[in-house]
Amino acid sequence: MSQSASRNPWFMLIMVYITQYIGISFLFTGGIVIFRTLGVPLEQLSLVFWVMLPIALRLIFSLFVDKVSTFLQGHYRGWLLIAQMMMTTLLVVISFIDPLHRFYWMLGLFFVYAIFTGIQDVSVDGLVCKIFPTQKRQQANALQYAGSFIGNAVGGGVVLMFYQTLGWQGSLLFLASLTMISVCQITFYREPAEAVTPLSKEWVSLSLWAEFKSFIKRHVKWLLFLLVAAFGISFFGCALKSLASGLRMVARRDWFNDESVWLSYRCLIGLISYPLNALFRQW
Repeated sequence: MSQSASRNPWFMLIMVYITQYIGISFLFTGGIVIFRTLGVPLEQLSLVFWVMLPIALRLIFSLFVDKVSTFLQGHYRGWLLIAQMMMTTLLVVISFIDPLHRFYWMLGLFFVYAIFTGIQDVSVDGLVCKIFPTQKRQQANALQYAGSFIGNAVGGGVVLMFYQTLGWQGSLLFLASLTMISVCQITFYREPAEAVTPLSKEWVSLSLWAEFKSFIKRHVKWLLFLLVAAFGISFFGCALKSLASGLRMVARRDWFNDESVWLSYRCLIGLISYPLNALFRQW
């Protein structure tokens, strides 16, 4: 089984990509609606979006993962296995926490979960770049998008549809069981010792901090473009999620008394960041 998984890692990769943001999708899509239904105040609900901070900083994780090896077999496999195991464990732990009365504890654990999600993200990308030649990386990239869409649909849609039956604990344990499938697959996988496309000696000789500074200098304009786009997407997502909770108040005829409806319109102001992207494209 180990040799088969090593020769054909595509099924392992699709499961890794599906479970990559499945917990984050549940928190940001279904969780917002669930928390409002439970009566979580808006000032606490606004803290949920800070959970994305570690994922936004995964550039730092990528430099660390590339330079530091674990005690497990395979450079990227080791980091991937650790991240996937921690994601599974944290989902199980969070399932036993009352989201209403232990909201900050739940949010703190999801913050740690986001850290390992970022590590998992850069680890699997590094593994793909190591085991596949350039022409096959496009297929892996397409697989990543497909897996992300499926994971978002499961974490943010399917689980929410059956939330009345599963409940908080059942929903998170279901997500943990899906993530555990990837843990089993990674366990039997063996990462090759040599990369298909060897890294340049100049890059390997750079220290972690030197590589970080070099990367920022080389891609500063592109990073600014991505930063503006990320703000626009985040504000747009904030608007949709707040509007979803606000529509629930409309059904109860509390439309004018609920601040989430007005928050939706204020969040739409974030869409003005999209036209700014055109300025960066000229660079």
